[in-house]
Amino acid sequence: MLGTDGAAWLERLHMQLARNLRAADWSQADIADILGSTQSTISRMAHRELPDMAGTSDESTIDGWAHEISMALKQLGPQAKPSRTRFVMEIAFAPGQVLRFDKSLTGTDLDSDQEQTSLLKRLEWAVSRIDVNRLKKMMPAVGNEHCMLSRLI
Repeated sequence: MLGTDGAAWLERLHMQLARNLRAADWSQADIADILGSTQSTISRMAHRELPDMAGTSDESTIDGWAHEISMALKQLGPQAKPSRTRFVMEIAFAPGQVLRFDKSLTGTDLDSDQEQTSLLKRLEWAVSRIDVNRLKKMMPAVGNEHCMLSRLI
């Protein structure tokens, strides 16, 4: 569900942005550049039907975002380049079961020591996800003293 809905939202948003900017005399190349796409994809978008959403209120919301973003981009012009993109996503499954993500992407490169720190943090997170007790059942009985995982136990 998430993948299908999210893909349809993004596709509709891009299509509406492309159509709005094309109507404002932006070139297909400029539109492709700002959307992170190709000129041929922008050309194809002009002739395709907009994807249907799960509800008409979703269609209205996405179309409204496209209108607001394209109005701002028209004022900034095709040479404008975003310096930061912020993603906020909230998924509610039931009362009290809400997943929320709020992240900013800047496109900046980390220094080499920051890159190592980032990698180490991701590795620490991955290791924290390992349930040694579940893995213990799968380890062979012979040679456990040589197994790296047995040292963790």
